[in-house]
Amino acid sequence: VANGSQQVLIATAYILEYWQLFEEAIKIYDQLIIENPDKLSFYRNLAWAHYQSANYQRAVDILFSSIKMNTGQQENVNLMEKAIMMNEMNAMITMHKSRLDISAIPGELVQSLPVDLRITLDCNIGNLGNVSVREPGGITCSYSNSVTKNGGTIQNGYNWYYGSPVEYQVKKAPAGKYRISVNYYDRYSNNHRIPSVIRIMKFKNFGKENQSIEIENVMMDNQYGEVEIGEVKW
Repeated sequence: VANGSQQVLIATAYILEYWQLFEEAIKIYDQLIIENPDKLSFYRNLAWAHYQSANYQRAVDILFSSIKMNTGQQENVNLMEKAIMMNEMNAMITMHKSRLDISAIPGELVQSLPVDLRITLDCNIGNLGNVSVREPGGITCSYSNSVTKNGGTIQNGYNWYYGSPVEYQVKKAPAGKYRISVNYYDRYSNNHRIPSVIRIMKFKNFGKENQSIEIENVMMDNQYGEVEIGEVKW
């Protein structure tokens, strides 16, 4: 199907996850890691595929081994992504601690940081563009306003250029709609007709017992400029 294209494989795995065909998605991520052993986002994707198929121990082990990984000259670029993965590892531990063996993880790294609402975005093409979330009341959380008066924060920065995920979260979420936008310029014609897919992962009650996960894949072909691509109701 992919004809050897890494970007098509990623898009295929996103769609398989959306269909809840996690074992098939896991096979793709395993193959991508073999071909790209230093690419943290593939380990993160693999961990979430295992988590959604209830392989909680495997998911935590993958995240911890990735956080420990020495990525050499890319370490400065990867620090933000490792922070995102640390946040996710801790949420998994908080929710399933009685079922996990975390003896290999230093205690000082285990810290519960639950939030009402968390949104992450990544893209098979690798270049997300500047992401913003318009909160209830019209306040926009973005790279230029990374902490809002509602307590919303976004990890975006320059790392989107390298294909790192973007993370938005708010600890005490005001009721209303959270509108997600990207400043995006489609590269469809420059990538051998490879479709561009942004995956939005929406977490409600992140790191709490009643956590829920919703995944949405947005096709970005022929999209230009600032585009609203999704929303979350809280």
